[in-house]
Amino acid sequence: MVTKRDQKALALAYSNQIDASLASKKATVINLTLQDESQVRAIDVLNTLIQIYNEEAISDKNKVTVSTSEFINERLIIIEKELGSVDANIASYKQENQLMNIQGDASLYLQESSKYNASNLSLSSQLTLVQYIRDRLNDPTKQQELIPANTGGTSAELQTSIAEYNTLLLKRDKLIRNSSNKNPVVMHLNNDLSSLRQTILRTMDNLIVGLSIQIENVEARESQTRKRIAAVPKQQKYVLSVERQQKIKEELYLYLLNKREENALSQRITESNARIIDPATGNPNPVAPKTPVIMLVALMMGCGLPVGFYFVFSLLDTKVHTRKDVENAVTIPIIGEIPQSPSKVQGDVIVRSNSRDRLSEAFRILRNNILFSKKETEDSGLVMMLTSFYPDSGKTFLSINLAQTLALSGKKVILVDMDLRKGTLYKRLYGTEQRKHRHHVHATESTSSESTSSESGQSMQGVTDYLENETLTVDRLICVHHMIPEVDLLYAGTIPFNPAELLHSYRMDILIAELRRRYDYVILDCVPYLFMADASLVNHHVDRTFFVVRAQNFDKRGLPGLQKIYTQQKLKQMSIILNSVRTNASSYGRDEYVYGDEE
Repeated sequence: MVTKRDQKALALAYSNQIDASLASKKATVINLTLQDESQVRAIDVLNTLIQIYNEEAISDKNKVTVSTSEFINERLIIIEKELGSVDANIASYKQENQLMNIQGDASLYLQESSKYNASNLSLSSQLTLVQYIRDRLNDPTKQQELIPANTGGTSAELQTSIAEYNTLLLKRDKLIRNSSNKNPVVMHLNNDLSSLRQTILRTMDNLIVGLSIQIENVEARESQTRKRIAAVPKQQKYVLSVERQQKIKEELYLYLLNKREENALSQRITESNARIIDPATGNPNPVAPKTPVIMLVALMMGCGLPVGFYFVFSLLDTKVHTRKDVENAVTIPIIGEIPQSPSKVQGDVIVRSNSRDRLSEAFRILRNNILFSKKETEDSGLVMMLTSFYPDSGKTFLSINLAQTLALSGKKVILVDMDLRKGTLYKRLYGTEQRKHRHHVHATESTSSESTSSESGQSMQGVTDYLENETLTVDRLICVHHMIPEVDLLYAGTIPFNPAELLHSYRMDILIAELRRRYDYVILDCVPYLFMADASLVNHHVDRTFFVVRAQNFDKRGLPGLQKIYTQQKLKQMSIILNSVRTNASSYGRDEYVYGDEE
């Protein structure tokens, strides 16, 4: 098979495939490796690459050497002519002007001038420093600052006065931090500082006068020395200038001669940058692909990916699924578990007198747990409230079927819809929302009147109507439904504007007391606990609180908050009902005891 590739792309591909590495950290030997499908081609590429590299290195070196040699020869010819001309000019100039050794006197004059110049510079610096300190003392904005000390250029007497002034100023500042300017000691120190400042100023004035006189003397002497230097013959200046040029050209001429010889030697012994130690050879065994490594990686991925996926899924899954998830996080008792409803189940009423499916059995177990946990001292009706953290937890579904289960055991049960804001019970039983306007419908305990009122679409009176209207009695509000005729119902009624205030009224106490007297069990289907204050208000009237936790919906991170509510006893006799738990299919058959769905 023959493939055609672009030249640059092919060169880049080989460049990326070639691996260059040192034989050891301290060695200058480089190992070149190239992996290719053809062993012969890889050997030819490496050998040719080194050969071309050496040839180009030698060619580059020779080009540089030849160019350097030509440049040096041209510069030598020019400098040789200039150097001969300078030597002839010096000889003829000295002969014409009859010059001898006048460099000694000129050097002496220059030394004296340099000394006077340095002395003048030192005195001027001292004078500037003293004037700066004096100006600082005279500056009203810096009266309270320290005077620079040990600056040099001042007399020992002045340095002593400055040190004394700084000591007194520091002492005065320290006293002011602990007292005030009216302190007698501070006032005395201020007087001393003022006097000492005047003394320092007078000393500085005297020092300035003395330094000015010294500067004038030094400048006079320096002027005399400059006149002597000016008297040096101009010929000497010319000779010095020419001799300096001569020296520079001599050094440059000698340097170029040395470089010309070095360049000639380098051109004769030019060799390549690299030397081949071992020519390229090929490995008879294939180096890729590595079958054992691939098999090992495949085995590790086959084992690790499922485990990793399960681990990540368990970390990301924060929902409650089983009873164990709840028990591991809280100490709240779990009074019952309700399995997930099968898809073929229609409606909210699951429990029937002859039903044997797993949902009905779960509600019967919940009923037994409630009956067994009832205290002997609880003679009157037991008031129970169902609430949750979030909406859609299944409170109404549980309330309906729990009431039906208790009623089938021969107990007198009433189900009260305490969701005054939505009227959830009415909507779940009739499939439509209750109208908000008021129609005074006198519901009786008969199923026919209830059904007729529902079909007419009129709004059922309920809890809100009783709490608002003192003329209403409980008998006028109690209804029944054909799906659960054994259970009395009390709907939420007309949606009010102030549900929390209604629940807080005295009529609520009368309503609960009346229901407790009439019924064995009063079940209150309440709103979520966290979203509104209604649940907390209703809880004051109940005996037990069932907190609904829906599996696959409740976040585990909410369990600590649930434990906090239980620990602080914010809800009476709190226990948990775990709803919508996924379990294996089971039935309770007629002919054999096999748990599964009832056909």
